[in-house]
Amino acid sequence: TYLLCVATALFFFVDTYEHVLHRWRMNESQLRESNEQLRINSARLRAQNEVLATLQQITVDLLNRRELGDVLSAILDRALFLCQARNGFIYLLEADNLMHLRVPRGVFAADYSEVFSKGVGLTGKIWAQGEPLLVTNYDEWAGRDERIATGQFGAILGVPLSSGQEVVGVLVVTHDRGGATFSNEDLQLLTNFAEMASIALDNVRLLNAAEEELAVRIRAEARNEALLRAIPDLIMQVDRQGNYLDVRGQEQGVLPLASLGQSLLTELPPALRRKVEGAMDRALSTHNMQQFVCQWPQTERHYEVRVIALGEAELLFIWRDISEQLQTERALREKHKMESLGMLAGGIAHDFNNMLTSILSQASLVANQLPADDKLQKNVGRMVISAERASDLTRQLLAYAGKADVKPELIDLNKLVRDNVSMLESMNIGKATIELNLRQKLPPVQAARGQLQQLVMNLVINAAEALPESGGIVRIATSLEMGPFALPETQLIGGVGLPAGPYICLEVRDTGRGMSPDTVERIFDPFFTTKETGHGLGLSATLGIVSSFGGGIAVSSTPAIGSLFRVYLPAQLDGNVDNIPEPEINNQPAPEDAS
Repeated sequence: TYLLCVATALFFFVDTYEHVLHRWRMNESQLRESNEQLRINSARLRAQNEVLATLQQITVDLLNRRELGDVLSAILDRALFLCQARNGFIYLLEADNLMHLRVPRGVFAADYSEVFSKGVGLTGKIWAQGEPLLVTNYDEWAGRDERIATGQFGAILGVPLSSGQEVVGVLVVTHDRGGATFSNEDLQLLTNFAEMASIALDNVRLLNAAEEELAVRIRAEARNEALLRAIPDLIMQVDRQGNYLDVRGQEQGVLPLASLGQSLLTELPPALRRKVEGAMDRALSTHNMQQFVCQWPQTERHYEVRVIALGEAELLFIWRDISEQLQTERALREKHKMESLGMLAGGIAHDFNNMLTSILSQASLVANQLPADDKLQKNVGRMVISAERASDLTRQLLAYAGKADVKPELIDLNKLVRDNVSMLESMNIGKATIELNLRQKLPPVQAARGQLQQLVMNLVINAAEALPESGGIVRIATSLEMGPFALPETQLIGGVGLPAGPYICLEVRDTGRGMSPDTVERIFDPFFTTKETGHGLGLSATLGIVSSFGGGIAVSSTPAIGSLFRVYLPAQLDGNVDNIPEPEINNQPAPEDAS
């Protein structure tokens, strides 16, 4: 019994030991398997981490690139590196809705330029399905494109490049025929890479589009800026309170504008401010363009103003300078008025001259019939003188109207000047001292004697009357000059564009009070005078006479110094103009320039 118990215990111990040993051995095996699996998983994790790190580096590199071609080349090169492949290409969808080769590598780099439509070949199928495609042997693949020769490559792996939900390209890598194959891990790796590559592709396309749009906007802004600088209008952008937001246009440097941020309204007088505020309110409430004409404060400039609402809070002012337009319109109205006045004056003068002719003839008949000592002779003489003066005035009117009945003749201007000066000196015109500086052997001029005499008289009398009460000097000179003339210091009136040729120049210069530029511009207007008691047509008739002779008048004047009138009349020369004799001037001293 004892032995039986011992044997039973021993058997139980051995059995338990074997069972424990077996369990231990099984646990040891499982531990080894677990360790091996852990090692494999760790290696796989390290490989995945390396792949992820590589993908991250590749993605950062791709996102830093700015040129589409550079990005495509980098995408293909990185894909070949990841899959350890030698051949590959990238196709992109173009505007013709076909896939075109953009980047080839390996066997595809040599004369490979096929174009694929949707569903045709491996590229077309990836495009149509939008899914990756792995082919172990391309030559044996049922969907092989017949245009591609056999024997060029073996395993092939392709993935789509997408933008949103749309396939915009295809990335393909291949191994050489008889070489390695692609695994599912390669498929997953290239799929993940394609997603990142698509982001980089979108990024560069958006960047290029943004840069192109920016360049277009910059060019448009530069063009608009050039247009704004070139246009004569002043353009203001203001807010509801009239504060300047922007100012453009050539008038910007002309008008005294406030700085940006300040209000336009503060610069305007009350009346103009109310007009501008009313236009602003109407433009904002109706969104219709408002327009009015005004004069800018403290200037002579007149503007046509247009006010346009820009949304609900801003307005655009366009100020167009119409000063010259208004001046031209006034000048045109004045011209029409003067033409009408000339026609009226000519008609009245013609009829009045006929009446005066009858009066003079009757007066002369009465004077001849009366005895020389008759007391009525004096009265008749006064009547004749008055009628002759009235006749002179009608001749001025006819000359101004261009209807004078004149008979041109060759006239010695020097002799006519001397005769008129003698007559004027006998009239004792003020305290004027008349000095002559006449060129000898002066060619004649062809003119009507009465009109030429009137011209000389008008110029000399005007010069004498411009002298101060203390007296002064009136210098009269004649010369022969060759045109055309370049007289920048004077204003040529009535003879603009005088042709080349010889001209007799009559100069009348005084040391009187002179004239301002504004006065010089108006002295030839009918009935304009600077004298307190003006009479007749004055210089307007003078201008008409000179113009009828084919000449012109140049005027220069300086206030408080004096005035200079130069009258140019065509000279009548016999023979060659080149043989004009040298001047022989009188011994009287030459006059000094009054201007």
